[in-house]
Amino acid sequence: MYGSSFTPVTGYIGAAPPPTTSRPAKGVVTRDPNFKTCVIRATNHATETSTSFAKSHYARRQAFNADNTRILVYTHGGAWHLYDANTLARIRTLSGPTDFSEPQWDPKDPRILYYIPNGGAPR
Repeated sequence: MYGSSFTPVTGYIGAAPPPTTSRPAKGVVTRDPNFKTCVIRATNHATETSTSFAKSHYARRQAFNADNTRILVYTHGGAWHLYDANTLARIRTLSGPTDFSEPQWDPKDPRILYYIPNGGAPR
């Protein structure tokens, strides 16, 4: 992926300026202009979910399942979507979790996703 001359940026550098390049097409490999790392756009909210954004929900929540074959994606309005990590194809919208359900992948079984029913609200 990276050549032998690649050296990662280390230490505190402050806020990096936003990229001036256009957003790449889904699945296209690009290089981050600030950190020189590989970036791949995995979703396209405009054509796949009909919302204003699609993203990994939170830095402490693992987006990938235990065997890195599925990606969990959060969209505007609190919907959760499942993507194939190898092809980047959207598989489906999940019917169980809501925006406050705190979904978490099982650390060993790639088929299991835990979440709080009803977003944790009393029934």
